[in-house]
Amino acid sequence: MLAAAAMPVQAQMCDTLPEVISTLKTPTYGFPTVWDADYGERGRLIQFAAGVVMPEGTIMAYGVKIDLQTSQALQTGLVELNRRGRTLVEQFVPAKDGEQPAGMAKLGERFVGVSNIRVGKGKDRHVRLSWYDRQGVYKREQILSDAAYDYIAQGIVPAAEGKGFVVIVQAVNRKDPKDQYGILSRHTDDGKLVWKRAYRPGVNNMLAGLAVTDDKSYIATGKIIMDDGRMAGWILKLGHDGTILWQRTYPRGKYSVLNGGAASSRVTPDGGHYYLVTGAAEPVDDNPHAAWVMEVDPAGEPVWQRYYRLKDYEFNGQDISARADGRVVVVANALTRDSYDPFMHDHIRVLSLSPRGAMLDDQSYLNGLKAQASDVTRNASGETVITATILKEQKKSEQEYGPEKPVPEGQQPAPEPPLQEGWVMVVPGLDVYEDPCVRKPRR
Repeated sequence: MLAAAAMPVQAQMCDTLPEVISTLKTPTYGFPTVWDADYGERGRLIQFAAGVVMPEGTIMAYGVKIDLQTSQALQTGLVELNRRGRTLVEQFVPAKDGEQPAGMAKLGERFVGVSNIRVGKGKDRHVRLSWYDRQGVYKREQILSDAAYDYIAQGIVPAAEGKGFVVIVQAVNRKDPKDQYGILSRHTDDGKLVWKRAYRPGVNNMLAGLAVTDDKSYIATGKIIMDDGRMAGWILKLGHDGTILWQRTYPRGKYSVLNGGAASSRVTPDGGHYYLVTGAAEPVDDNPHAAWVMEVDPAGEPVWQRYYRLKDYEFNGQDISARADGRVVVVANALTRDSYDPFMHDHIRVLSLSPRGAMLDDQSYLNGLKAQASDVTRNASGETVITATILKEQKKSEQEYGPEKPVPEGQQPAPEPPLQEGWVMVVPGLDVYEDPCVRKPRR
């Protein structure tokens, strides 16, 4: 395994190094965004779970309002924010017991959100599908459940065929939590079940992400337990109906997981696809988790791997995408190991890599005290759109939060607690890039 500093000079290396460990620079906050906006209100914790780019350039975000005192979910719904920070749509309905949004998909002029809820005296875990119209008005729901297993939604993606959607679910045996596995269920726009696949190779596993590829199939990513007890990264190439075309396990260090994948812009001479994946790996030396990025060939064999780490931070690759010119963009969450250090903050990292995995750019984003990305997508201009939850300490104006409650005479006002808000951020697209390692034809 090779070690190297994450320096732009690597971009000029035309050899594809099979494996590199890179130490990232200390975060420098303040990289410019195309636009960003936040949403919140006094006395409430706001969490955004997903965001959809609208044709007008706005972002429709799906989230939950949580009571500041009890931490109970109060309302779920949609908020549309524009590049001026203005709220255009704000529609919430009472939340179900323990409801926690997990993802959202756009279906023409409608949206379907997926969330996790608790039902009955036993607090069994079910998955709730909720439909909303273009104005964010709640229309109806559908519950996904099982008599013996808890269902926990991991996400939702539009179907490969262009209509309908696929829900990613984790099934956990209520009597034996060690018995758990991933499920994909394909539905029409109206929620009718088309197919359902359970992935049970005989050992515990979880599906964390699902991406549609150019050949109308899927790349599923997650984790699976090995014979030695370690959790390993897991990739499955699936047909349009969820059937397994191939699957591979990738044990790394003490623990590893793959959260997201995408088709690479590179193809084989016969038209086969390379694939990009990202996640996290925990080293055997008890150092913090590293963000793990890997390209595999059409059969799942690793082509190159990169590990990005920094002392006192836990890194976790959340999303990955490929640009037409071959560059790779990775969005990672960085969690500080020492939450009390005033100079260290949970933040979002956006890494740009060359087609061979060499570092081109490294940007850090923060808003307030903390920032954690929950969903990543792209707009028509190729910009990266990040939906996140942030923690802020500064006090907002009455115009934004309403008047303060009066303080009885002789009493000191209670300290203002940090405010958790939803945040949407649009990161600039990449500059024009010419691969220095590609020979240009002579004229």
